[in-house]
Amino acid sequence: MQHFRTLFGLGVALLVGNATLLLDQPFWDAPRFLAAVALLFVLPGWAWLPALGWLQTQRGLERLVLIFGASTILSALALLGTVFIPGPFSERPTLITLNLVIMVGLICQAIKTHQSKIQNPKSKIEWPSRTVLLILLVIVAVAAFTRLTRIGYAEF
Repeated sequence: MQHFRTLFGLGVALLVGNATLLLDQPFWDAPRFLAAVALLFVLPGWAWLPALGWLQTQRGLERLVLIFGASTILSALALLGTVFIPGPFSERPTLITLNLVIMVGLICQAIKTHQSKIQNPKSKIEWPSRTVLLILLVIVAVAAFTRLTRIGYAEF
């Protein structure tokens, strides 16, 4: 049942993201940006990694990093192939490519779930303590601040 909820949730997120991106209203800029970020950096990895067994990770932070990394790699490779298609590189081929990557991942995840008749025991995802999470967030915030405030000057 958990796998069905995950598949259903990812499918709904994909549909909502597409609908948000296709709505071309001026006041929809922030939701369109969030939908584009989700389609590029979250949904492809989240669709493919359960089909790959989460690469045998149990820690929550590792899974979040894997989702972001796998999404970035899958999106970049798929969109690189889209650039080579004759014609203009516009919103339509980009959305079609990202939807194909996510849908193929969801189909592979559904097939793997359907083929594994013996359900593995539920393993609890491990998260670090709150102090470790706060330290990591401070490091990321300081790094983002120092990078983003000098973005024009740091480029050589």
